[in-house]
Amino acid sequence: MKRIKRIRSHTGYARFLAETSEEPTGYLARVQIEEIPSPYRYSPTVAIDEWNGKQVIHLETSHRCYDVFEVHPELLRFKTEDAAADWHVRYCKKSR
Repeated sequence: MKRIKRIRSHTGYARFLAETSEEPTGYLARVQIEEIPSPYRYSPTVAIDEWNGKQVIHLETSHRCYDVFEVHPELLRFKTEDAAADWHVRYCKKSR
């Protein structure tokens, strides 16, 4: 995934969130982006937001450091968070 923005403060992160879509446009299963370190995220899903005409995800990659990534078109998107979580669980069971 391509990082398009790094935010280094809670205030900057709040400003960024004010610019994103109010509701997620979709969801990714967490295993699809497991190469991105995010020590504070435990959810099996990641919400996709609309920002400046791009579909993006945002993760806290270290303390007070938020990275924004553009979602690749070839990644599998889910309409609901439950569908993404189910796919994540099934994928993790297969890889064991």
